[in-house]
Formats: sequence, structure tokens, C-alpha cells
Amino acid sequence: MTDLFTSNIAIIERRWPIVAATIKSQSINHLDSHLVQGQNQTISVNGIQLSSRHDRMAEVNLNIDQLPSHSHIVHLYGLGLGDLPRELLLSYPLEKLNVTLLNVAITQLVLSYTDQTDWLSNPKCELHLATPESTLILPFITSSAELVLADDDGAVLRNKILIHYQTLFAARSHQTQDPQILARFQQNTALVQQDDDVSELYLVPRQQVIVVGAGPSLEAALSQLECISKRKNRPLIIAVDTALKPLLQNGIRPNIVVSIDADINETHLLPTQSAGINLVYFPRLSSEVLIRWQGKRFVAYGKHALYDSLRAIKHHDTLYTGGSVLHPAVDLAVKMQAKEVFLIGCDLSFPNNKTHTCWADGELNMHIASQASHQWVLNNQGKKVTTSLSFISYIDALEAYIRVHPNTVFHTTSTLGAKIKGCQHMDIKNLRSKL
Repeated sequence: MTDLFTSNIAIIERRWPIVAATIKSQSINHLDSHLVQGQNQTISVNGIQLSSRHDRMAEVNLNIDQLPSHSHIVHLYGLGLGDLPRELLLSYPLEKLNVTLLNVAITQLVLSYTDQTDWLSNPKCELHLATPESTLILPFITSSAELVLADDDGAVLRNKILIHYQTLFAARSHQTQDPQILARFQQNTALVQQDDDVSELYLVPRQQVIVVGAGPSLEAALSQLECISKRKNRPLIIAVDTALKPLLQNGIRPNIVVSIDADINETHLLPTQSAGINLVYFPRLSSEVLIRWQGKRFVAYGKHALYDSLRAIKHHDTLYTGGSVLHPAVDLAVKMQAKEVFLIGCDLSFPNNKTHTCWADGELNMHIASQASHQWVLNNQGKKVTTSLSFISYIDALEAYIRVHPNTVFHTTSTLGAKIKGCQHMDIKNLRSKL
């Protein structure tokens, strides 16, 4: 224990005793840390610098400039080297600064080798521990280093921060109409006018609906799903587009396929094998693929203003979009008045180090090797499973959808896939006996 740590922790013990006890309980022996000297000095932890070694204050000011003007209450996620809270409290007219620690061991390291007593003593400052239940509150800034280095308790909050940034980026990218998508809309004008509306599928209520994704766990469920699909009074089966290939290869013909992505083509939709299968599509798909579909086609829109040009041509109902084709597939099941929705192959993660069933690594523009090791979620066994930032945002959107549909019971059959709040686990064998 250093003299600096003793001085720093004394203030924390006086003001936030629970936070102090947690910090003191940590070990820093597992951290690969050392000083890095440039124009400024910083600390490197596990290969990540906690601040710039060239111009720490320029980095701080760049970060603070992200805040809306006249921000009187600010939330800071991640301590870094303490430059951000110090500058915010000493130089900005804040009423309150909430500092949430994303990695407690790194906090102990920083408190051991740097003096943080000035801002820790400031009555405007409040110190918090990140927990899996922590919420993201605006306006905020964050230590970019600790977004990578967040510990297990800070990982959920880290994910929420990354999703927030991703959403902002996506919103900016949609501020102007995508000329390629608008060209697709123009190509599909005749189809939009002649094809049926997705709402026609709502007319026949369904008590139980199976929604099939192409996640790695689908492979182990195919034999059971095949038996279910052969029953005379089988439940309705809705498949996402990338799940159609493994289903057909195993003699399973879904009732409905949902497709929304402009990159989906005949390799995924297999139109020559589509007789008798309904296709629910967003008009972003290639008209050549749509025309070749042998079953009935139903048009759906997203709620985004991007679809306003099509709404002016002909009204079609909207399906929920949260970034993945899984979301409109689930929304379709609910709008068909399903009392129970069973998710099969909807892993939203990479169990067994695979991305999808039936598709090789990279075939669906997703590579295991490119996934950051710090991006993970808990599966239905309570174990960590690697995922992607996109999948994390899809989980978040699906959980939000489930929360506002309390009259529908959601089940997932995979123990290896991501745990989805509000979704009960049911073994595929039990599902077969239930249906």
C-alpha cells in the first residue's frame, strides 16, 4: 500500500465507505501495468494506455467538448487517470458529477500511484460502483480505455455505452436517404403495389409460434424441429432468411420466411425451393430475387422515415425493427396473436466458436477472428459467451420489445446462446413434448 493510496482511500472511506471497501478488496496482481513516457506520462494496463502520452489535456478537452452546452449534472463512466473528473470539477460550472467506476482493480492501481485527493474531496462529486443493473444516464462522457478494460461488473454498462454510440452513428448515417436503398425502392414499386400487405397474415390467430434463427444452436435442434414440423397440427414456423437453407436441407419447410436486408440474395432465399412458403419482405431486397419467389409475397415497412416514399405509393403495415431480421420475425408472431413464442437458433452470440448453422465463417459477412474478446454476454448457463457489438444491441432491442408485450410468453431453447431477459428457457425435447 502506497502513501498516495492511503491518502486517496481515506477520502473515499469517509464519503463512500462501500465503494472504499470494494476497492480495498481488489487485487492488482493480474494487471500487466507499467509507466509509459511520452510528452506526458501515463500508465499502460494490459496493453491499453489509460490516457494519451502525447497531450493528456488535449484528449480531456476533446472528450469534454462532446457534452451539450450548459450541462450542469454530468455522468462520467470510467476513471482513467483522473484527468476528466479533475478538469470537470475545477474548470466547469457543474452542480454535480457522478463518477462510475468501470474497473475497480484499475481504480486501485490509479489510486496507488497518482494523487486524486483534489477532486475526490470536491462536494460536487459522487463516486459509484458499476453493477449489472446500472443504467446509462445522459449527458455522459467516458474513459475510452476503460470501455475496453471494464471488469465483469462494469461490462453491462460498457455495452450500453457502446450501443449508445452505435445508435448515434446509425442515426447520423440515416439523416440522408441512402441512394442505393432508394434505388431498390424504385425498382420494387410495382411489387409494392401488387403484393399483399403483411397484416393479412394477422387474420388467423396462432396460439403458438416457433421463430427460427440461424445461430449455432440450431444445428443441435434440427432433428427435434423436423419431428415437430411433420405433425399434422404443427405450430406455425417463422424462419429468418439465413435459417431457410439449413431448414430445407433437413426437410423442414417453414410457413413464413422473413427477410429485410438488401444483401440477401438467391443463395440465402433459395427461390427455386420456395413453393408454398410465404415471404414477408421489406422492399430493400433485389426485385430479381423477389420475382423468382414461388410462394406468396407480403410487404412490410419499417417505421423509419426512409420508408415514407413508399408509404406515399401504397400503405403497408410496419414491423418492429431493432437492427436484426429476428426483430420483425418476432413482431410478426406477436401480431399473429401468439400466446407463446419459441425461439430456436436465436443465439445472438458465438457458442462453440461458430457464427451460424450451415454457413461457413465469413459467408454471412461475420468472422469469428474479428470479434473483440472483451465483447461477451452471459448465456443461459450463466457462463460467458463471445458476441459482437451488433448482437449486443440486438439483444437490448429484443429485451425492450419483450418488456412491452407482457401478454406473450417468450421461450428460448438454447442453453448456449445469449440469455435474453424476459425469455424463459425450455429444452428442445420438452418443447417437442409440449407442442
